[in-house]
Amino acid sequence: MARGLGRDRHPGRPWTVEDPAREAGLSRAAFVKRFATIVGQPPSAYLTWWRMMTVARLLRESKAPLSTVAERCLYAHMGGQCRQRVQR
Repeated sequence: MARGLGRDRHPGRPWTVEDPAREAGLSRAAFVKRFATIVGQPPSAYLTWWRMMTVARLLRESKAPLSTVAERCLYAHMGGQCRQRVQR
């Protein structure tokens, strides 16, 4: 279900739960409940986890600076929090 959202292909794209819920033909509440049942965590937690995994992968596999990677994955607004999470 998470892959089907299409968010995995665009980690930096801003979205709300309403977007994938609409794509799935569900209400927001129904989507969140179904997502959590299938994936094991709510959509927002999954997106945070997935973005952090993407940041870690990009830092390992590229020579891009942290600021560039963070911006690409929508973490530029988090400043030092991004560095702290990536270092964990």
